[in-house]
Order: sequence, then C-alpha cells, then structure tokens
Amino acid sequence: MDQIGGVKNITRRVIYGVSSNVIAQMVNVLIQFAGVPLLLKYWGPAYYGEWLIMFTIPSFIENADFGLGGSATTEMSMLKEAGDLGRVKEILRSVFWFILLVGGIPFLLLYLSSWFVSWHDFLHLEHITAKDFNLAFPCLIAYVYLTLFLTIPVGYYRVEKVYHRERYIAVAFKLMEFGGLCLVVFTGHGVVEAALTYLVIKVCFFIVVFLDLSFKFQEFRIGFFSLHFSKIRHLFKPSLALMIIFIGQNMLIQGITTTIGIVLGPIQVVIFNTTRTLMNMAKQVVNIVNLSFISEFSYAHGQGNKALLGRLYQKVQWTNMGISFVAIAAILILGHRILEFWTNGKIDIVQPFFFLFGVSVFFNGFWSGGLILLVATNNQFKTGIYFLSISAAILLVIILFLKSGGLTLIASMLVVFEILMILVISNSCKQTLEIATWNCISLKRVRPSK
Repeated sequence: MDQIGGVKNITRRVIYGVSSNVIAQMVNVLIQFAGVPLLLKYWGPAYYGEWLIMFTIPSFIENADFGLGGSATTEMSMLKEAGDLGRVKEILRSVFWFILLVGGIPFLLLYLSSWFVSWHDFLHLEHITAKDFNLAFPCLIAYVYLTLFLTIPVGYYRVEKVYHRERYIAVAFKLMEFGGLCLVVFTGHGVVEAALTYLVIKVCFFIVVFLDLSFKFQEFRIGFFSLHFSKIRHLFKPSLALMIIFIGQNMLIQGITTTIGIVLGPIQVVIFNTTRTLMNMAKQVVNIVNLSFISEFSYAHGQGNKALLGRLYQKVQWTNMGISFVAIAAILILGHRILEFWTNGKIDIVQPFFFLFGVSVFFNGFWSGGLILLVATNNQFKTGIYFLSISAAILLVIILFLKSGGLTLIASMLVVFEILMILVISNSCKQTLEIATWNCISLKRVRPSK
C-alpha cells in the first residue's frame, strides 16, 4: 500500500508540475509573441537589436554562483527525502550566504569595469546613446545578479515538493515585467526606463518569495551570516560541473548573439533572435516535461530506487522526442505564415538557416531529458566538461567563419553541437542508470507489495 500511495503522490506532483509549467510556458509564449512585434514597431529593428546585444554582457556571468544553487537544491531534495533535516538547514544557510557574497564579486567587477572599458563602443552600438547605455547597464547588472541570488529561495520550493507554487508566483511577476515594458514602450521611453522597470519588479519578486517561504515553511530560516565552507565543500564538484554547463549554454546563446551583433550588425541579431524565439517554442514544451520530472528524479535517487529512476527517465525520453518531432514539423511547415503574421512582414525566413535551426532543436529533444536526469542526481561532472569543450569549439568556428558563412553557418554548427551532445548524454545516462540508455523500455514496472 505504501508503494501505491507513493505512486499516487508522484502522479499528483507531476500533474501539479505539468499544469504550472504549462501556464508558465503559455505566458512565455504570449510575451514572446506579443513582445517582438511590439518592440519592432515602437523601437525599430536596429534599436531593439542593440537592446538585445546590451543584455548579453551581464548575462555572461549570470551563473557566478559556481552552479552551487542548482546542486544545493538537488542535494537538499535528496537529504530531505532521506529525513536528514539538520543537513538541509546547514546547506541552505551556507549556500545562501556564499551566493550573496562570493557570487556578487563578478557583478561588482563588471560594474567597475564600465568605468574603464567603453562597453558601448566595444559592442558597436549606434542607436542607443552612450549616456543611455551607462544608465541602463548598471540596472541590467543588478537585475541579473538578483536572478542569480534567487536560485536558492526559488529552488527551496522543490525541496518542499511544492515546485508548482513557485511557478505561479514567477508567472505573476513575469507578466508584471512585460506589463512594465509595454508601459515604457507605449509612453515613448527607451532602454533606461526598461532596465529600471525590470530591476524594480525583480526586487519585488525577491521580497515576495522570501516572505512566502519564511511564513509557509518553518525550516526556511536564513538567519544572520552563517557560512560554513566545510558543510558545502562536497557540493563544489557537481556545482562546478553545473556552472560549466551554464557557461557553455551562455556561449551558444549570449556568445553567438554578441558575435552576430559585432560582425553582422543588429538587424541580423533580430533575425537570429526572432527565429530562435520561434523555434524555442518546441523547447519550451519539452521543458514543461523536464521541469515537472526533475524533482522526481532527485527523490527517486535519494530513495536509492534505481528501477523507478529508470522508468521515469524512459517516460521523459519518449515524451520529449515525440513532442520535438510534432512541434518542429509544424513550425517548419507553417513558419513563413507565422513570421509574417507575428512581425507584420518585417522579418522573413532565411533559408537554409531556418530549416537547419529547426533540425538542431529537434535533436535537442533527444538529450535534454538526459541532462535533467544527470543534474537532478548531481552526476553531471564529466558531462559538464564535454558540454563546455564542445560549446567553446562551436563558438570558435562561428567567430572565425561567421563573416563568410553568415547565419547558415551558425545553424549548421548548432546541428553538429546537438548530435555530439546526444552521444555524450546517452553515455552518461547509461552509466548513471547502470543500464543501456536505449533499452530503458525493457525495465519492468515496480509492483506494489502484497
């Protein structure tokens, strides 16, 4: 009966997670589809493109917590499942203060660098003035730092098995951010007001989350300064691997965007970003599944239930591949009409860039669930090294040959990246599950004891 009740609890939590993530992704889709034509109309492609370029610089260091927030959340989830609440509290306090103090150093250095380095000139910005850049840039730095600082409070909802609650709060503030941006744009203001609006709303988000956790969960007590490095030292190996993965992701997202802006100009940035946003609709649906199962992976691993872990992974894999195929096929068929309607004809499909980008996103569905499994069990160390190495090599090729290869080169290299990651992740998952990854379907169901 305990196993039957456990299955029911898993099902209920997954349903809550899926429903909350569906709402979150629907809001993301709404904001993206409404935001792009809005900014294209009121700001114009060049000004909008430079806003995107400017945002990439602080985003490069958005994981300055060394990945500790993610690995700590996973560790606390497994420890709570094992009933070790004392260690959960120790990790919570130490990691919180570590991120606040040590994680803030790169952001402080970036802000100080703006006194000596003309980022405005380095990024070749022409439509955003140097004065506006110097006012908006610190706000964006603080905004990204707060996002980093929120990793532990936000992650604690996973520890308490109420992940969906955080999703609903995040959705509310995401809508506030978009509403604030709309107000800025409609009233004829620019990047300074937009950056300040983002920062103010992020501060409010932090206050609400912190108060909600403090009142709802007695164990969530940060207290005064309490940083015991010995209590969290063991987390640095998986956390550094997680940080390496994040750095690799930033290379492929922020790095490519910045490179396009410098080499090809802001108009090409808008074309790339618009296409990526459209294609990422498929990834967002896949993420609904991944984010709904990440905690269940941690709980199963914490219980030492390898069979359940493998069975959950099997479901995620097949679901993700099916979703990716259907979503990308629909986008490739209807892409021209969608872009024409979405951007009022200002952005059109660029072939074969568009098709190859779609192929890369389709292949992403083959390994994204596997990465979630590794992260949820803190087994991502070797994978992180491969991820960063492949990302760096891909970005280097793009930097060297972008001027001659254009956007098609970028899409081609993204396809290569995805294929290599399928091989890397499959092997890592095989080692984690101690079974052949593609034979997961043969796992027998765990039957309830009589």
